[in-house]
Amino acid sequence: MAKQSGIIKLEGTIGDIAFYKSQDGHLARAKGGISADRIKGDAAFQRTRENMDEFGRAGLPENFYEWLSGLTFRITPITGW
Repeated sequence: MAKQSGIIKLEGTIGDIAFYKSQDGHLARAKGGISADRIKGDAAFQRTRENMDEFGRAGLPENFYEWLSGLTFRITPITGW
C-alpha cells in the first residue's frame, strides 16, 4: 500500500486506485479481487456458490418477518394519542 504525501489528501476512488484514511495515515491501493462472472461460472468456485445460496435462503425468513412487521405497523391504527 502506498502512502500519500503532499498537500492534498484524497479519499475515494479514481480509476482502479482507491484512496482512504486509516490509523497509519492516508493510503492508496489498487482495486483487485475476483470478478463476479468468474465466481458464477468457474468450477473452482462451486463451493462458494453453494454457500452463497445457503446464506441467501437463511435470510428469507428474516426478510419475511421484517416485511410483515412493517405491514402490520402500516395497517394498525394509532389510538390513544
